[in-house]
Amino acid sequence: MAHQSLYRTHRPASFADVVGQEQVTKPLEEAAKTKKIGHAYLFAGTRGLGKTSVARIFASEIGCTGNDLYEIDAASNNSVEDIRALIEGVYTLPFESPYKVYILDEVHMLSKSAWNAFLKTLEEPPAHAVFILATTELEKVPETVQSRCQMFEFKKPTRAVLAKMTANVAKKEGYTLAPDAAELIAMLGDGSYRDALSVLQKVFAASADKKLTRAEVEIVTGARAYKRARGRRARQGARRDRKRGTVERRYKALLGTRARGAPRHSSHPLCTRAPRLAPERARRGRILCTRKVRSATCGTSEIPHNASDNALIS
Repeated sequence: MAHQSLYRTHRPASFADVVGQEQVTKPLEEAAKTKKIGHAYLFAGTRGLGKTSVARIFASEIGCTGNDLYEIDAASNNSVEDIRALIEGVYTLPFESPYKVYILDEVHMLSKSAWNAFLKTLEEPPAHAVFILATTELEKVPETVQSRCQMFEFKKPTRAVLAKMTANVAKKEGYTLAPDAAELIAMLGDGSYRDALSVLQKVFAASADKKLTRAEVEIVTGARAYKRARGRRARQGARRDRKRGTVERRYKALLGTRARGAPRHSSHPLCTRAPRLAPERARRGRILCTRKVRSATCGTSEIPHNASDNALIS
């Protein structure tokens, strides 16, 4: 039998178990207690924040059992025919619960025709139907749908919250997780509970003594190699910056040649505001300026001074 993943084993079973989403759980918990149940809810947030878990908890809190709970993957059931089949089932009475709850995950994947077919039922469903729509891309959900739902936005947890959560899960699984190792796992989780637990499970599989250090986490996740690569890129960037600074200094030296007395002439691109000079004097000025540029740029080739070559200078 396959081993069950950590994010499924430690999925929250009640509102009290949900971490870091009080702006969602408190209103839903109060609504369930006071029996003020809306007909449609919209849960929005990035991946791995517990949208489906909270939807299941809310369904349980309002008395919906497994026979009357329907979970639909809108990414693979996104046609108008799929929505019509759903609508036909909505109007039948629940088996043993006061409500039939429909959880539509990745609802932004519905086609335009599917949205149009769903809109009327979403606006005026039967009294026993509750819709919970979950999405990771709120901007793709039509505004006409958003306005018909009570919307709740799930926030990304802070790194400290993720570190505490991973440490608690490790303790429940019989592992000792060093604080700096928990911090690294939280960083690799990138604001997702599920991703952080997936990283933690990967580290569990590679551990022999159930004592997890930061060095072990770095080796298993490749963070050490990434750190070395990042340091190498930083050093390369520093070298580029130094080289760029040399070029800038040479260019400033070029500008300084004119300020220190290089003859001004209208044909030089750096001397556009200079007074017009006689042709012979301008020619001598160009020759002098070219020599000064060559000296200032440590022997580099001459820079063209006519108007057609301005693009080469920039």
